[in-house]
Amino acid sequence: FLWLDDQLNITVYLESNIAHTDSVCVIAGHTSAIRILSPQAVTCLSPRVNQTEIEVHLEVLETQVKSNALKLPVLPRMIVNSISPSLGAVSGGTRVSISGNSFTLGSTLQCLFGSIRVSGTIVSSSKVVCVSPASTLPIESTVQVVEHSGRYISNDLRFTFHKDLQVYSIFPTLLSTQIPQQFTIHGSAFLSNLYLTLDYSSV
Repeated sequence: FLWLDDQLNITVYLESNIAHTDSVCVIAGHTSAIRILSPQAVTCLSPRVNQTEIEVHLEVLETQVKSNALKLPVLPRMIVNSISPSLGAVSGGTRVSISGNSFTLGSTLQCLFGSIRVSGTIVSSSKVVCVSPASTLPIESTVQVVEHSGRYISNDLRFTFHKDLQVYSIFPTLLSTQIPQQFTIHGSAFLSNLYLTLDYSSV
């Protein structure tokens, strides 16, 4: 498929050896020069289109021999807007939501944290969920979405890998069951902008 108002290199595979230096791609009525990959495969650059579907065929100019036409859907361009949460532990495993527009339910994509790819799940046309990978260092990383054809979708999204939290002690160690009580947790790698939840359980 193509995106609305987008240009993309299209690879056309042929059953017969029609590819010739005098051949062109005809895409939605527009002629595009080809680059021959093999006797049965060529690539050409699509024009910017605003239709919902286009036809593509190969034509030899000298003989006017044409291949059969293939139909390609044209979809709204995917856009990413924000990421939440924007930080997680270097050990990985943080469930991250990426908000945007025009995600296609049922299609496959990946989330790219720096140079590390992980699988993404499209939960709606405006939301993708993925789980952050592990990082060897506490660093800030760019985040992009990669759709199944290999196109990158980015909007300067950032994700910060922080050191794993460590809890050493709690004071006081005895708390009242009758009244609210303040207590202190001692540990390391706490961040000022990190939101924590505490799980209370009986012993």
